[in-house]
Amino acid sequence: MKGRWAVPVPASRYFLEKIYSPSQNKTLLERAEEYLKKGLYLEAAACYQEYLKLKPKDASSWNNLGYCYLSLGYNKEALHAYRQALRFCPRDPAVAFNAGIAAQRLNLWSEAYNHFARALRYGEKDACLWNNLGVCLFHLGRLKEAIQCYRRALTLEPKDTQLWLNLGQTLAANKRWLEAVHCYEQALRLRPQDPFCLQVTAQFLMSLGKEALALTYLEKAIDLAPHDEECHLAYAGSLVRLGRHEEALLFLEKLLERFPQSSRAWEIKGDIYAKLNLEEEAVYCYNKALGLPQALNIKSL
Repeated sequence: MKGRWAVPVPASRYFLEKIYSPSQNKTLLERAEEYLKKGLYLEAAACYQEYLKLKPKDASSWNNLGYCYLSLGYNKEALHAYRQALRFCPRDPAVAFNAGIAAQRLNLWSEAYNHFARALRYGEKDACLWNNLGVCLFHLGRLKEAIQCYRRALTLEPKDTQLWLNLGQTLAANKRWLEAVHCYEQALRLRPQDPFCLQVTAQFLMSLGKEALALTYLEKAIDLAPHDEECHLAYAGSLVRLGRHEEALLFLEKLLERFPQSSRAWEIKGDIYAKLNLEEEAVYCYNKALGLPQALNIKSL
């Protein structure tokens, strides 16, 4: 995160090569594809690994192995598989897009950008691609180029709320406030009951010093998504910045009833007690945030 700005959100779609129905006498590849159809990604990956020992230049199988790894959350292994696939089919935009997703998940923004740019060069020109190019450019500090990418995406998908939010966040980071306000307004027109949209808009208002107005958006978001811990924490933090300490403490008590293991909630509560010069209470809360035994005085650390 850059300062107090929220981070643009990439599209997470990725592609799978066509899967054929297995015959009665299943080959190693057919077993892999059958496992894949059933969502048994670990078993499918094992079959693809064995198959690729025999056919190491099969780009389709490298791509599908990468798909299995992405689905399992094994992002490093997925990126390796997609790099291999690109060695044997360098002009396939779907494989390049997949490689970009894997690199993005590893925060390898420069590599991810290169993969998405390759997908664009060879024909994959949809809104998800332009969005992900924009996200990479944002993280690389190339804000003006990121803005151009989001605008291109919006010409393809003008009703995509996330695109409007990403564009707004990037414009705000570039201190283009009025344009950013327009983007958040557009997002809210499209999804007025979306908790995430409300929370991101609230974060933008906080960055402008509009804490009281931000609270109204957070209140609505909490009503719509009562189990969203991050939204509750944002509300508590805003109360603290407004100096409404007693109200914040009451809110945090209720928050901790719902999320008793929330270290961030205990930390905020400790900060409030510290500001009120209630040292013993503050230490108790900080110990809870750190998961320390309560008999241990934090000063001894």
